[in-house]
Amino acid sequence: MTEYEEYEKAKGIYLGFLKFSAVGDRISGVDFSRVPTLLGLNRNDYLRFIDAIGVKDSQEQKEKADEFYAVEYPILKKHFWKIQNELFLLGIIYNEGDCGGGFLKEIHLTTYGKKWISNSEPSPYLAQRYLDRLFSLAGPIDQIIRVYAEEALNTFHKGCPVASAILLGCASERMVCLLVAKFPSQLTKKKIPDLEKDQFGKILKGFLKTLKELHEAKEKAFFPEWDDVPETLSIILNVSEDLRIDRNSGAHLNFSPLTVDAVHAKLLIFPKFIEHSYRLLNHWKKLGE
Repeated sequence: MTEYEEYEKAKGIYLGFLKFSAVGDRISGVDFSRVPTLLGLNRNDYLRFIDAIGVKDSQEQKEKADEFYAVEYPILKKHFWKIQNELFLLGIIYNEGDCGGGFLKEIHLTTYGKKWISNSEPSPYLAQRYLDRLFSLAGPIDQIIRVYAEEALNTFHKGCPVASAILLGCASERMVCLLVAKFPSQLTKKKIPDLEKDQFGKILKGFLKTLKELHEAKEKAFFPEWDDVPETLSIILNVSEDLRIDRNSGAHLNFSPLTVDAVHAKLLIFPKFIEHSYRLLNHWKKLGE
């Protein structure tokens, strides 16, 4: 396990305890939102915790506790304060001390934190899980898209939403270019922009217009027999245009500020964009075989 993978694993453990406390679950006498509780967690309290989250078999409880204290708890304690600092800077948590302003004791989710911790989609705040999910959606993903996506996530974690938005726009542009390159032009007289000669704005506008017209004309050869073809096209059309606008906004001095919340929302929809784009791309590849 690399240092980065270890850190992401520790963050997942930390958030598991925090989510348990945030939804109102309590074990009598144990509050997992307290720093001293997490840093001094005894075995009996941990056994009560896993029982409360649904692990009822005593043998399974013992095995989980053994693994937790042998593997997971040491890395949680190792990375604890780094995780705290990251989530604090990202606006996910706040931490308050006692009435005298002493040692920080209690962790609380912000209003924003409560929203994203309940989201079932892989969160951009859990970087490795997010990337694993993204890269598993469509088989092998283009290396250039991978690099842009990883860098977009990295800059987002460093509190640079403008840089993240620009990189997402670059990843989206690459995805559109891959689609244009595999467009089955032999099936229609309609023309699409030239990748070699035209600027990307013209390529995107012309390509999306052609896609929409083909679908409205019920040119079924271009689209697989999916029930969600309209959803697929809607996601490709809307997200690619949205990310292009964000990229251009971030690249010019007169842009309107791109907030962390706004870029977080784009990161959440980006895997869907890649998934649906690759479904169409792979279908077109088969048509060309």
